Amino acid sequence: STENEGAPQSDGTLSGPVLDASGDITRTLRAYHTYASPGAYPLVVTITDPAGASATVQRTITVEAMADLALRRRGGTAAAPSRPTVTYELAVVNLPPSSGGVTASAITVRETLGAGFRYRTASTSGGSCQASGQNLSCTLDALAPGAETVIRVVADAAAATAVGAEVAAQATVSAGQPDPLPANNRADARLTMLPDADFLVDTHKEGNDANPGDGLCQTLTGECTVRAAVQEANALPGKQSIALGRLIHLLNLDAEAVRAAALGANIPGEDGALTGDLDITDDLEIIGLGADDSIINANQQDRVIEVLNGASLTLRNVGLTGGMAIDNGSGGALRNVDGAVALYNVAVSSSHGGSGGGIANEGGSMRIVASSITGNSVIEGGSGGGILNSAELTLENVTISGNRAGTGGGLQALGGTAILRNVTLVSNVATGAGGGINNGGAEDVRLSNTIVANNSAEFGPVCGYIFTSDGHNLFDDLADCTVLGDTGSNVIDGEFGLEGMSLNTASTYTHVPLANSPIIDAGSCELTVDQRGVTRPQGSGCDIGAVEWVDGEGEVGGPPPVVININIFMPLVKR
Repeated sequence: STENEGAPQSDGTLSGPVLDASGDITRTLRAYHTYASPGAYPLVVTITDPAGASATVQRTITVEAMADLALRRRGGTAAAPSRPTVTYELAVVNLPPSSGGVTASAITVRETLGAGFRYRTASTSGGSCQASGQNLSCTLDALAPGAETVIRVVADAAAATAVGAEVAAQATVSAGQPDPLPANNRADARLTMLPDADFLVDTHKEGNDANPGDGLCQTLTGECTVRAAVQEANALPGKQSIALGRLIHLLNLDAEAVRAAALGANIPGEDGALTGDLDITDDLEIIGLGADDSIINANQQDRVIEVLNGASLTLRNVGLTGGMAIDNGSGGALRNVDGAVALYNVAVSSSHGGSGGGIANEGGSMRIVASSITGNSVIEGGSGGGILNSAELTLENVTISGNRAGTGGGLQALGGTAILRNVTLVSNVATGAGGGINNGGAEDVRLSNTIVANNSAEFGPVCGYIFTSDGHNLFDDLADCTVLGDTGSNVIDGEFGLEGMSLNTASTYTHVPLANSPIIDAGSCELTVDQRGVTRPQGSGCDIGAVEWVDGEGEVGGPPPVVININIFMPLVKR
């Protein structure tokens, strides 16, 4: 083939392109040709001008015997304290047509493990392997074009390898022939020690389980995806658990293809976790390595998780993001229909729905501890930018910030009960009522040691209508808001004294108090730690809000706070 106007001819020659040149200048012509076999080949280039004059250059092309070897990795990359063994495969393929029909010989595969894992065995039917400590070397038999040889590897984690540790596994392949594409001669991975769980998710990829209920989390390609693990958990009796690695688990990469493969039709809103959101139909616990490390992203194709009637779900150290409830449904990231849900160290962000942009708790119960709900939104006029609640809701050490709605920018209560202890509810927006909280009919919305400040709304920046104080709260503006209960210990101060939002050491988002903030030592000690796990109190008394001030933090006049940009995930389109 040739660039621009050039074209291959039926006799195998290349013609063109026309070169627009005059005077003493230079033009460069690039042509590409794949040779079927090695050898010496003549090359003749002739240039002809409009008058018929021509010039010819002859060269000899020497083509070496080359083999395009590719090294591929398949199988697990995750272990756990009670399951410290990782089993995987290294596959070597001689790829045609780049191999040019050449059989590869003198093939060697080498792999090195970092500290924390050691080889147990390595074997292949197409050669021999030696594995010792953290070094693996295999000598393979000759490999014809298109052929593959597989090395099966078993490695064990050392007893001292901590949960969350990642160990590099670096593998390479070489042969006695030159390789035209050396970039595919490597297959690196990171072996990760996960928390103990029934299913260890070892890939960021998407895919359904091959046979739900057989006890094996395994897609048709042999990987354990988060969707496959949920499908297995739903199909098995009793409570199951899933551990996630330090990955972004992107759902719905090709929603139409997944639906077609699983159901033979496009059925949005199905409740079997086959596509769209992860439907939870039985008792389940999902454990990650940190809310900013183990992330489930719904790719703006559906909400992230839906908990159905009678099921229970516990999330620990996980991030939920990129949710978009289809047909303007409720719960952009998480919807609890009528289950028992608990969140610990969870970050819910950048999600959207008809109501409950971050979370919709419509039935059953939900407890949220040491978590953040940030940057969520609803449709115009919708309710509950951060949370919509009409059931039983308890919040402890939670930050709700940067959410937007028609009513209830941070929290919309439409029935049930909502108990807020040491919550920081700031910088939310409602175009209607209740920038922070809007109570549209809840039996009981109760606040203690909670900050509601710097929210904006057309009616009631702190709250729309009414709630009950259990003492030691800070509010900046109680216009249009009625507060019942213990009001004597509350602080009313427009200078609430918080830094901008930042990522804390526990991988969730917080607003750290300034050193002169009125919330410091103004609370009661209901909770023994703050959202980050810092012990309360740090001074003469406990602080109001989700974060306990530590000496040296939030210095007045010090450097500006770190600004954290919350990612808005756009749909990934497969073309």
